[in-house]
Amino acid sequence: MQADDERRGDGEVRERVVKILAWLPLGLLSAAFAEAVLARPDSRISLAIIVSAGACTAALAWIGVAAVRSWRRRRPADVERPAPARPGRRRAAAGTIRFYARRAEFHAADLAVPTRRTGAEKWFAEEEDRMVALLWSGDVRLNELRRLRVIASALEVWFSRQRRYVDLRGLADAIEAACEQAARRRVDDLRRRLRRSPGRVTRQPDAEVRNLARITRATALRLEGQAELAEKELGSITMTDSGALSGRENNAWAVLRLLEAEHGRLTGTLSAHQEDDALQEAESCLRDAAERLPSSDLHAWIGVRINLGVLRLRRGEPQHALHHLNEAEWLARQVEDHSAEAHAVELCGVAEWRLGDRAHACRRWRAAEEVFRDLGDDAGLARCLLHGGTALLVQPDLGKALSDDTESWTVEHAAAVALDRLDRSIELRGGEPADSPGLVLAHRYRDQAERLLRGSGRPGASAADATPV
Repeated sequence: MQADDERRGDGEVRERVVKILAWLPLGLLSAAFAEAVLARPDSRISLAIIVSAGACTAALAWIGVAAVRSWRRRRPADVERPAPARPGRRRAAAGTIRFYARRAEFHAADLAVPTRRTGAEKWFAEEEDRMVALLWSGDVRLNELRRLRVIASALEVWFSRQRRYVDLRGLADAIEAACEQAARRRVDDLRRRLRRSPGRVTRQPDAEVRNLARITRATALRLEGQAELAEKELGSITMTDSGALSGRENNAWAVLRLLEAEHGRLTGTLSAHQEDDALQEAESCLRDAAERLPSSDLHAWIGVRINLGVLRLRRGEPQHALHHLNEAEWLARQVEDHSAEAHAVELCGVAEWRLGDRAHACRRWRAAEEVFRDLGDDAGLARCLLHGGTALLVQPDLGKALSDDTESWTVEHAAAVALDRLDRSIELRGGEPADSPGLVLAHRYRDQAERLLRGSGRPGASAADATPV
């Protein structure tokens, strides 16, 4: 715990230093401008100030990149060490929690790295039961809840990637149970110490851990297509001082609003005014998330930037969307989050398609598709297959950008390839609700591909409509 507090303190000091340095180039450039206006433009003072401002700007850029990379936690040398024997004493139980907290975080990150994905999946398959058992064990103290949060976050990544939404809801129940048991243990300890006034002791479960459980449960419900229940779960979250949790909560609300707008647009159940209201609420939530998230929580920052890009695409502002998505892509590359990087690349393709650069968009989708396939990310692969399939229905010769086949692409050949891609996309979406936007679009474009093959249809006029969140 002391090490965590020291690390958090170092991060706060570093943020202050970076903020101070960020104003130096602006101040020096202002001084250079004033000197150039009030004195001679080529005076030595003006040149010295301009050179100093340039040097400070370069130093700030170097410090910024170094800070981003330093926020990525270093992988311990003993991460691959086998798990300890099943604990039989209180001290051994605490050691087991610490053991899994140290390793789960890094193995969860490895799930997004193609070269380490297989090992991480094997580790989670072997250890997930023991980690869940730690949450249910009841042998947890309040000062260990921070480490249990790390374990729970890693399990959430694992269950989400495996599309095990029932297990994800069970994880939320286990987190709440651990919080209640830790609070109950604390009350019992205090009552034993304060025998004279036991009535003053009340049970106060850790609000941050309970909120984490509710966010996790809301995520599972949203992925299962139960948006109303997910909203109800998020609505029960209490106020918290944790910027990380508050940022996650606001991001979760934004995702629900974006999905509402997307679903309403496809089904025609929302008026233009209602869709605009949903997008405005999503933007407000994302801005709040950006303000509350600590700068060191880079993975959450990447998610917020990606969703801001989605929001701009929804508003018909692809150029602004590219700004957010390029930043998300760069950040994901710095922390080696290949899944998020591929997601950003995929959405950059959507933005470039809408800007008119169709060939480049298809190359983006192809690059993202290869990464998703290497990662075993069925959701991302399904989206890219849908993008590429719809693109072929609009412009058959884009098959050259989507594959290594440089021969001439006829309408019939493109429709056949598009049909195959769309069938594969539908197959990968087996766990999605029937009315999910991506599945609705996949079936819609599949019917169009079949009509083209029968000769009773003509190429479509739109593609890349499935802008995933």
